[in-house]
Amino acid sequence: MGIWIINSQALELNLVQPLADRWHQEGLRFCWMKDNPTILDVNNDEYYTSSEDVVEEEEKEVNASLPPPLPPQPPSSPPSAECIPGRVTGATLGTTTSDSSETHRVLKEVVNVLDSCKKKITGHIIHWVKGPCSATPHRDWFIIRPK
Repeated sequence: MGIWIINSQALELNLVQPLADRWHQEGLRFCWMKDNPTILDVNNDEYYTSSEDVVEEEEKEVNASLPPPLPPQPPSSPPSAECIPGRVTGATLGTTTSDSSETHRVLKEVVNVLDSCKKKITGHIIHWVKGPCSATPHRDWFIIRPK
């Protein structure tokens, strides 16, 4: 567990300490999702955009040969954590498929948010934790690299 310091408060996060230290020294900022509640709404154009991925012919053939997906089942336990290091590309919503492409919503490369000190930051989100995550009590936060 890495320690991230915010206003003299130490938070234990799911980051190795050398990485937490480097990100802190580089000026990356810690943000709570509760301070930026609309960031969870993939229909919000302030944070999300539509993206079209071209589906290769070979991939279409493989997908066509797969059995249909099972219907959704009620969860028997809480959903797993959404700990995503590195580049965050957002959640997929309302995927539509044509013969050669799929369109879905992705988190924009550059967004405006409030950091944990309530300062407005414009930058790129590089680490995203939604929900519980192993070995830390802190949930629903992200790290942003200011522009």
